[in-house]
Amino acid sequence: MKLQASVGLVLIGLSLGPRAPAAPGPATQKSTPEVVEVRREEQWVFPVEELRRRGCDVPDLPRDQNAFWTMLEAVNAYREPPDELRQVFDYAADIAWPAEHDAALRAYVLDPANQTAVAAARRAATMDRCQMVFLTGPNDSLISVLVPDLKHFRAVCKLLIVDGRRLETDGQYGAAMEDYAAVLGFARHLGTGPSFLHGLFAQAVWGQGIRTICTMVLRRDLPADDLRRVHQALAGLTGQLPTLKRGLESERAMYLSIADDLVVRPTRLPDVIGRLGRPWESPDEMSSRFGVPDSGWARLETCLGRLLLPDRTAKRQIHRYFDPLVEAAGEPYHSPAWQRASSGCEEEPFPTWNVVGIMLSGSPWRGLALGKRVHAETRLTQIVVALRLHALEHSGQWPESLVALMPSISKEDIIDPFSGREFVYRRDGTGWTLYSISENETDDGGKSPSFGSWKVDFVLQLPMPAPRPFEPRPKFNMMEDARRFIEESRQ
Repeated sequence: MKLQASVGLVLIGLSLGPRAPAAPGPATQKSTPEVVEVRREEQWVFPVEELRRRGCDVPDLPRDQNAFWTMLEAVNAYREPPDELRQVFDYAADIAWPAEHDAALRAYVLDPANQTAVAAARRAATMDRCQMVFLTGPNDSLISVLVPDLKHFRAVCKLLIVDGRRLETDGQYGAAMEDYAAVLGFARHLGTGPSFLHGLFAQAVWGQGIRTICTMVLRRDLPADDLRRVHQALAGLTGQLPTLKRGLESERAMYLSIADDLVVRPTRLPDVIGRLGRPWESPDEMSSRFGVPDSGWARLETCLGRLLLPDRTAKRQIHRYFDPLVEAAGEPYHSPAWQRASSGCEEEPFPTWNVVGIMLSGSPWRGLALGKRVHAETRLTQIVVALRLHALEHSGQWPESLVALMPSISKEDIIDPFSGREFVYRRDGTGWTLYSISENETDDGGKSPSFGSWKVDFVLQLPMPAPRPFEPRPKFNMMEDARRFIEESRQ
């Protein structure tokens, strides 16, 4: 402990001391990043070579075959809802089409800019291949690759859902399903990104899309042809449900490479983090900011850094943290890999001295749990469609058990990821109840506080409960809320 404290004092001195000037050398060519426009703002394309150098698997994909650029067309085309429609728009995306605001919301959705965005999103979703391109500012770091800004892609997905709700209201169920399938296609493409958050975001978008499909099938009496189209679309898409495996692998590789950088130059932590995002910088420019890498001061700094931050031990701990998660992300639920990952995440993964691990680690286990939910919702939606088709083909009669739905769906599709057994299904008069035992892994008899809740059982019912009506939320007023809080505290 005394040795680490002494080394730390020396490193502080080095960080405050003078840097060795860069040795003069021949002029070098500075690489120029590609600039693209996103919502009328210029952003730089982060070089693929830098991601590959740090161990990320980034395939070569011709621009005309990469769905990302068509997705970007949709992002740049859509028009944000005006303030007076924002809550109405969110309600339509999350709950149902608000009949009392039909005219205003319909005019917004049918705006030519938004219909251009919808058409581009549909085209992108049908493309076979995608490699999400990371867009950054000139001073962003590699750390920002791990926290991408994906809000514009989410906005397009919400627009697709709202447009689909409009089509549902008009009885155009096949066209509505095209919008909802495009949401799933968007999610599949988002999952090709080079970070854990890309995968997590992709799963959240997929969950919203699959939930919307399920709601349409429960609320609407779809004709047999439309139901079959929904069934076929889900059969073609469910095998493409995004996972977190690729993002976890990429993040593990990035963390290991960042650990190397920070161990070599521990006193330059802010500069090192900044440099990671400037691979287009010329060697002379880099040297002018960092000093000569082979100078005596730099070599001393590296030696002392390895004493303070043992790189092999730090990287071994990063492996110990990520390896079980990567393995679990690629395995079926309830496999031994899941049990190992779950038990490992209950422990503190990094000691206090491992600043690399503490700084970079998040909560991947929660992401894996979200994937489990989305997987369950996808299977439940397939079952709901199969139940509806069964009733149409058997004079309105519901099956006695889920097994009777085969071969319309497979044996695997009726298994609850949270229990490893069949989803619970029972007929209730003229309808039925279908549920997953959810995250507490306890059968609570089909009790659920609300539709879509995972706190107890996740329950689907036919007839489906009516959606809650639209109620505008009061505008946030910090001063008024503070005044009310003080008055209530005095009483």
